[in-house]
Amino acid sequence: MERKAYEVVVEDGKFFYKHSGEILQTSDMEDSESKWIFVLSTSKVLYVGKKKKGTFQHSSFLAGGATVAAGRLVVENGVLKAVWPHSGHYQPTAENFMDFLSFLGENNVDIT
Repeated sequence: MERKAYEVVVEDGKFFYKHSGEILQTSDMEDSESKWIFVLSTSKVLYVGKKKKGTFQHSSFLAGGATVAAGRLVVENGVLKAVWPHSGHYQPTAENFMDFLSFLGENNVDIT
């Protein structure tokens, strides 16, 4: 897997795919049941993609390597709407989630 395709940057509080410049949109009218997942690497690089049970999950981004945080999120038109610290592989702790919330705050993401 080419992880660069999943790399996301935050500019002015909005989420964009770094290499395509495309704004992140996780909600899709045709596929409303899809789950979008993220990991934040130890070097604070954010990766986001659609979960595909059995073939693409949290461990896929970094080949099972260490993370600061992992979970699920909902982003509409680049704006964060919801986030959960849920990953069967990484089993994030409350501290991991707080680290992710700090990362969001450092990048001017509205977490109210």
